[in-house]
Amino acid sequence: LEIKAPHFEAVVNFCQQEGIELVVVGPEQMLADGLADVLQKNDIHVFGPSKAAAEIESSKAYAKAFMQRHSIPTAEYKSFKGKESLQVALDYIDSRPYDVVVKASGLAAGKGVIVPNNSEEAKQAVRDFLEKGVMGAAGEEIVLEQRLEGFECSILALTDGEHIAVLPPAQDHKRVFDGDE
Repeated sequence: LEIKAPHFEAVVNFCQQEGIELVVVGPEQMLADGLADVLQKNDIHVFGPSKAAAEIESSKAYAKAFMQRHSIPTAEYKSFKGKESLQVALDYIDSRPYDVVVKASGLAAGKGVIVPNNSEEAKQAVRDFLEKGVMGAAGEEIVLEQRLEGFECSILALTDGEHIAVLPPAQDHKRVFDGDE
């Protein structure tokens, strides 16, 4: 089944023809493109956030601004967009009294975060993203974030708009055996 954003007619037709009553949307890109909205508009139940709600996952710059706006504790950061912000981003790295992490703001299949060992590596990652475009559209906007040491966990909550269910904490371990042990 070919799934093509932003129309998703093939998915809707398939669900209607096969009597599918619930779709669990897995790929983040499909959520970011609005598949859940289209399914809901066609009276097909869906497990997954709307396009607007998915932005908190599909844009790290949006997520960081959201956290700041709502006083949710998060590492200090600054976002930069486009080649024209390259020098400002490089200067920002020099101005920080701490090491930074370089993040592609967009969806990058788990490969958009660079944890550099020093400011020169951070600057090279910024050049790779903003100047060379190594992450494509995902790296056209970046987030430079204070590097924090320690354990990280995610707390996920599900809601239907009226009720909230909080899931147990989860940890994501991506660095082992990926060339940056």
